[in-house]
Amino acid sequence: NAFVQSSLPEPIYLELPPGGYRNNPALKDKILKVSKSLYGDRRAPKLWFNHCRSILTSKKYGFKTNDHLDPCLFLRPDCAIVLYVDDAIIVGKDKTIVDTIITQLEQDNLDLTREGDIAAYLGVKVESTPTGNWHLRQPGLINRIIEALGLSESRIKDTPVVEPLGKCASEATFSGHFNYRSVIGMLMYLGNNTRPDCSFAIHQCARFSSDPKVPHEKALKRIGRYLAGTKDMGLIMRKSDHFGVDCYVDASFAGDWGYLLKDDPSCAKSRTGYVITVGDMPVVWASKMQTEIALSTMEAEYIALSTAMRALLPMRRIQQSFCNAFSIPLTERSQVSIVWEDNRAAKILASNDPPRMTPRSKHIAIKYHWFRSHLEPNVIEVRYIATSQQKADILTKPLQKQKFQIARELLMGW
Repeated sequence: NAFVQSSLPEPIYLELPPGGYRNNPALKDKILKVSKSLYGDRRAPKLWFNHCRSILTSKKYGFKTNDHLDPCLFLRPDCAIVLYVDDAIIVGKDKTIVDTIITQLEQDNLDLTREGDIAAYLGVKVESTPTGNWHLRQPGLINRIIEALGLSESRIKDTPVVEPLGKCASEATFSGHFNYRSVIGMLMYLGNNTRPDCSFAIHQCARFSSDPKVPHEKALKRIGRYLAGTKDMGLIMRKSDHFGVDCYVDASFAGDWGYLLKDDPSCAKSRTGYVITVGDMPVVWASKMQTEIALSTMEAEYIALSTAMRALLPMRRIQQSFCNAFSIPLTERSQVSIVWEDNRAAKILASNDPPRMTPRSKHIAIKYHWFRSHLEPNVIEVRYIATSQQKADILTKPLQKQKFQIARELLMGW
């Protein structure tokens, strides 16, 4: 009942539905005046958000928000609120502050449901471990995916993907015995929240949602079989004194070449993968195809570096806003964002001061050079890391069982 708590900027007048006045003929010539927002009105979500924001940013509560970074994050020196439609997390320096805010919101006629300590949020289970870490997982969603794929009695797989996936134009069309797009939607929600180990495999299948073939069906079922064996696992958030924002970025140069039809231009494209961490914990990650065809490994890595920086910069600003609001002192290391790159040529091209072009790099578009103005010592630095320690490697290519498990441990903690 969230949306109906916000007022309409002007009333809506409705005719009574047929039979609405059957038991009271006096209502036959009457209409209804609606003063509150209704579900189904396209303005309802915005009106509800404006209603919440006007309350939280009033002098009584004193929260501040930044529409350019994250309009759903409300901060003040002793408390933070994250709002997602009608679900909220309230974090305070002590429990009394949180209880006081909830009581005040109830006094301001907000119809709230108190759920105590955070145990689940938006379908994600949040569990503390004996070592003081947090385990985020979505077993309920995984069970729905397995059921939708009809894999309740299927054999388990050790990895979610074995090889790159193309259009498969000459293959038979998917029979449609399950809703391909619905499964993709559930998998994407899973992969974007608690299962980055499946992001590469999910993105491969999602590319062909408009015209899936039998190989795409088999690829989806393999992901389901992998999840069936790991449905009680998720993302482990470890305790850390480090509160810095870092980035791991990788690319797979023309990774589909040799697996797909060579007359298909898309098989020459490279793939970008990056992971942004806060305090060594992954918070944002992505696996996506590059829009242009890179001409070398260095160029593919450089394009990936530029793409990752677009996500890193706003995350740094959110970190700074959070630390300023809560007066959290940052160590010298935490003030610096390290971008970990496993290609030395891309690192050199990005870090050269003054910037220099080589005969093999002059053609790279300006839109990929923009980030170099943000690189400076003790602020954002690009450093080399060995591929064996690259957390983003799992997002760019299929890995064999042993390498996959090592990469998963590095990224997810298990």
